Amino acid sequence: MKNMFKSLLMGALLLSSVFALQAATLSTNVAAAGTNNVLASGAAITQVTAANATGSAVTIQIFDAPAALLTYTVGAYTNMTRTVVNVTNSYTSRNGFVISNTNTVLRETAGVQGSTTPSYRSVIILTVPAGETVTYTPTTPLVAFQGLLLTNQAAINLTIDYVPVR
Repeated sequence: MKNMFKSLLMGALLLSSVFALQAATLSTNVAAAGTNNVLASGAAITQVTAANATGSAVTIQIFDAPAALLTYTVGAYTNMTRTVVNVTNSYTSRNGFVISNTNTVLRETAGVQGSTTPSYRSVIILTVPAGETVTYTPTTPLVAFQGLLLTNQAAINLTIDYVPVR
């Protein structure tokens, strides 16, 4: 039991040292309001610090997006819908009797789904008061697999501590 505990502890220390070696910091001054691509690859965000030097509060939002676009297009597609229906056959025999048979069958119907334009997933939203600095440290890293895209209302200084995701 003691050896298993030691092995577990050594594994945890080794894993944490691997992550510590790969940690990176991104510091950027976002000069204008709008949409800004701040990182082109995936990242596990461990801390975000935003400094606001303007005279009003600024809200920033970070998306998990690969380029400077907030939305993507899902093209139209066809899907099949299966339903159980009753089919009744009726006919008149030679002797003049009406005979009916009811069978339960599985019917497939093709349906067309139109294209849609959903938004990329939002990772974090921060509001930074005028002249203040806000630091947010999540309890578990915020993972963005495609890249980091920032939307802001005014100029802001942003520092992101992250671990690259491959």
